[in-house]
This record gives sequence, structure tokens and C-alpha cells, in this order.
Amino acid sequence: MAKTKAWGMVFRAGVSVALLGLALWLVPLEPFFDALSRVAPSTVALVVLALCMGHLCAAIKWWVLLGRSIPVRAAIGAHCAGLGANLALPGAVGGDVLRGGLAMSAGASARQAMAGGFADRAVDMVALGAMALGGMALTGVAPEGSAGWVFAAAIGVAVLSAALVYRVARRMVGRAGGLSMRLAMLSDVDATPVTLLGILLISVVVQTALVGAVDMLAGTLGVSVSFGAWLMAWPVAKVLSALPLSLGGLGVREGTLALLLTPFGAAPAAVIATSLVWQMGIYITGGVATLLWTALRPGR
Repeated sequence: MAKTKAWGMVFRAGVSVALLGLALWLVPLEPFFDALSRVAPSTVALVVLALCMGHLCAAIKWWVLLGRSIPVRAAIGAHCAGLGANLALPGAVGGDVLRGGLAMSAGASARQAMAGGFADRAVDMVALGAMALGGMALTGVAPEGSAGWVFAAAIGVAVLSAALVYRVARRMVGRAGGLSMRLAMLSDVDATPVTLLGILLISVVVQTALVGAVDMLAGTLGVSVSFGAWLMAWPVAKVLSALPLSLGGLGVREGTLALLLTPFGAAPAAVIATSLVWQMGIYITGGVATLLWTALRPGR
């Protein structure tokens, strides 16, 4: 089993290196390095701060879905552990499983942990789909014309979102758990319509704010596209990067964003540089989250 996981890690790292190498081979390197030269330490610090605030909101959102069945400190610690695990485990699935396990050790039932994770991921995916559609409305992208393939990619995020939600639920419940079991589990968490709507609104606001942070970062690196274009492209890239194909989405996110934003006048090299700086912020945040979990774990 350990050998299989090691080979899986090597495969995902190889995919990331190959995709990133292909992206950099296809774009001129001078604008790429010029964009990176504009990155200041304060810029990276602001990216990390934005990500930390976003994950704090995400942890509290998950805690509410769990029906507040564990202390909020334990929920934040479990979320931090899952975030740190995502640096090494495949996609978002591995981190969700670890987060659910820590929730059970903190007092949540197995069904609460499974249903809470499933509902949390499902709400986030719905939010991403809504953001992609909102971005399309702001940019005026229509099915016809030269941007038709961009429209298709934005719509495709809904299908990919559903697939990712199903994968998470299948991993957490097990192969024997059918759809009826997953739906029945929702009775074990705070999944009332009012709560779900409130959680959905929080998810949309938080993730839209993060897209705004990406937009500001991109502006400092020379990317000049509308906020609507980022709002449309970012959810697509996020869903694709969450699939267990690469190492933390590295390479997948950069290539996807470059492809989707080029029709709006963005320089692919600067888009790739922006995404890499954001990815650096994700890695730093994962490290900070791991240290925070160490500080918050029981017995300390």
C-alpha cells in the first residue's frame, strides 16, 4: 500500500512538472520572468493572509454543518490538518478524509463526519458553479463566436463539480454506501434549507473575495483582464486542480487559467506567473495550517 501511494505521488509530481514545463515552453519566458520580478514579499504576505482568512471561514462553515457537535477549536484544528494533508495527499479527497477522522476523534459521530464533509464539499461546488455562471454574465460570453469553447469550459465546471462531490462522498462513505445512504446521512448534520442557503452565501462571498485577491495580484504582475473574466475562469481551474491528477493542482491550474483568460486579452506568461505566486501562497498556508493544527491538537 505504501509503495502504491509513493508511486501515485511520483506520478502526480510528474504530471505537474510535465504540464508546467509545457506551459512555459509555449509562452515567451521574458514576460514570465518580468512578471515574477514584480513580486514583493509584502505581496506574498497579503496572499497568505487572504488564504488564511478564507480557510478560517471555511472551517467555521464546516463546523456549523456538523451541527456544532465538536468544539470550534477542534473544528479549526481538524480543518488545518486537512489543509496540510492536501499538500501531499491526492486532491481535496485525502484532506477531507483526515479532517473527518479528526472530527470523530473530537466527539462527532461517523455519520456526522461523513455527512458534514459531503455537505460542505457539495455546497462549495455549487458556489463555484454559480460563480462561473456569474462571471460569464459579467463578461458577456455567449455560446456562439470565438469564445464558444470558453463558454463550454465554464458550463463544464458543473459536471466536474458533481463528479468531485461524488468522489469525495464515495471515498468517505465507502464503496458499499449508495446514494440513499449519503442522502440519509444529511439528517445527522445541520442541513436545514435555511442553514444550507446561509452556508452557500458564505461560500460564494468568501470564494469571490479570494478571486478578488487573485485579480489584484494579477494586476501587479501585468495581467489586465476584467474581474468577470477571473470570476468565470477561476472556478473552472479550481475544480480541475482539485482532481487527483497532479501535485496540489500545480500545472493544471496554470494551464487552465492561461487557456481561459487568453481570449480576454491576458498575457499567458503573466497569468502563469500569477498562478504560481498564488500556488506558493497555498503551500505556505498549508505549512502554517500544519503548525496551527499542532498547536490546537488535544493535549496541548
